[in-house]
Amino acid sequence: MGLEIPIDIVEDPANPIGTPGWANEMRGEIWRYSDGVWELVHRSPIMETPRGWYPVSYGYRMMGTFEDYLYVCGIGTWWPPMPFSRVIRSASGDLGTWEDVTGILARTNNVRGLVEYKGKLYVSASIPGASPTGAGLGVVYRYNPATPGLWTPVSENGFGSDYNAEIPYLIVFNNHLYASTVNYATGFEVWKTDGTNPDGDGIYEWQQVVREGFGDTWNQWGMTMEVLNDYLYVGSAVGAGMVMKDSEIVGTRPFDVIRIDKDDNVELVVGAYTPSDPPAGWPTLRTPSSGWPAGFGNPLNFYVWHMEVHDGILYLGTFDACMFLQYIPDLIAGLLDGETLDSLSEELDLALSEADFQQMLQEYPELAQSMEELLKAYAQARETGDLTQLLSLLLQYFGGADLWKTADGINWLPVTLNGFDNQYNYGIRRLLSVCDLLYVGTANPFTGLPGGGCEVLEGGLRLESCDQTGARKDIFDTTETLYAKGKGYLPSTTYDIYVVNDVCIWSDCMPIPERVPGTATQVSSDALGEIPPTAVWKAPLIPGKYDIVIDVDGDGEYCRYIDALDNNDVKITAAFFVIPEYPLGTILGLFMCIAALRAFRWARLRH
Repeated sequence: MGLEIPIDIVEDPANPIGTPGWANEMRGEIWRYSDGVWELVHRSPIMETPRGWYPVSYGYRMMGTFEDYLYVCGIGTWWPPMPFSRVIRSASGDLGTWEDVTGILARTNNVRGLVEYKGKLYVSASIPGASPTGAGLGVVYRYNPATPGLWTPVSENGFGSDYNAEIPYLIVFNNHLYASTVNYATGFEVWKTDGTNPDGDGIYEWQQVVREGFGDTWNQWGMTMEVLNDYLYVGSAVGAGMVMKDSEIVGTRPFDVIRIDKDDNVELVVGAYTPSDPPAGWPTLRTPSSGWPAGFGNPLNFYVWHMEVHDGILYLGTFDACMFLQYIPDLIAGLLDGETLDSLSEELDLALSEADFQQMLQEYPELAQSMEELLKAYAQARETGDLTQLLSLLLQYFGGADLWKTADGINWLPVTLNGFDNQYNYGIRRLLSVCDLLYVGTANPFTGLPGGGCEVLEGGLRLESCDQTGARKDIFDTTETLYAKGKGYLPSTTYDIYVVNDVCIWSDCMPIPERVPGTATQVSSDALGEIPPTAVWKAPLIPGKYDIVIDVDGDGEYCRYIDALDNNDVKITAAFFVIPEYPLGTILGLFMCIAALRAFRWARLRH
């Protein structure tokens, strides 16, 4: 199966497919970043096959450390499907130090899911078969260098099902190893094991946690998983945005997000109010606990491609096909049929009627305007069948991948909806929290075009309100002193700082508002580039909600990718909140009311 694009977007490779020159151009590479410099440390070899010359690995998908080695999973070409998985490792990561530890995985494909569990290393891969990606049945393998094949299976093929074609992700949660599947027939599944091997044959005992795409067989991929606090979050996907049944395209759907607690109770967090194909016994109408419909309301948000926790916040990156609207509008329009448009419009109406969303729209007037325009365009498309206006708005507002964040799994805010202002960044392919920074790797194959080519973005400077000890603090009373701290700055440098009244939307290059009277004007970093807890507003504070900005370039304007901003921590958009000084009984009563309202909302969402 291939997706035929009816026009040329980028130039063809210089050499024909299957020639040594083409194979050389398509070799996967591993690069290393240190002290601001990128260095090539490995290139895949090439090989001759009955179909011609191909790279052994045309891409490297997963990396992880285990027992002082860096392990990397390589994959063969997607089209034609080449079942040539590779696992390589290096103790130093230097050029020329990589050794092949593929063993019996050589004739598998789609090797993924690299993770350590109870002192052992595991990967997932697929036995070749007839699925759209060339996979047959997914298997979990354990690294066992004492055996000739280096790896031994620890799960049944497909967990005993003929339809679990792949295992996209492995993760450790609640002292168990969890695995998600791709299932084109009945929807994705999630399984777990504690490593018990009751029969002594090396195959672990696995328990099913999620079945049938959690109520929608069109939810075919359990694409990625991540742990935040006491929950395991699972993001779904449909391959290339096309739901496949019996090797035929039957439709499309945006992603869902579910979460699993330590007792294996499962909850829909972000998802379709009306499932596309609910199996028998599953509800035909449901309400996600966040209120957000599938794909955060964007019908072309096809994947949750990766998730990562950074500084206590869960970040979620998507594959968003909106940018393809300018190249393949007929194909996209064909997927957005009348029934799909009706469902998406109803879900947006339901979500926007929620009180929480109404409050958010009041504080985000630009978002409210865009949502109103989208709803009108949906209505027009449903009435006339003309998708021109709808497709134009989707490209305008959503061209490029999304990055969303949440501190609790229920309240979500977007970091970007347009690929960080680059529509060709159609996917947030990888997120990595390392060295106190969040790094974002994009999928962007449009080399040769302005903005084309994959990008690695650094999460930038950190700025946070805190107390005198440096502990994060977002709520203050009027008798306290506000402190701020930060990381990632130039060493021993003084910067202008602004404590300002809360701004609903910080637009790039907007003038920074006037400081709150009595607040600090400057802060300084130490020799390590860190801003230690620094008093920036001494008591008495004024009740209200506020943001903090460090003007790195000193131009008096907020520059999105230069300056540091602390906001979106409390009260929808604010960095911190100053409350009046009330008697203790009044404060306790207020918190009880809030708790009661939250409990009522949760109960209403579940019934």
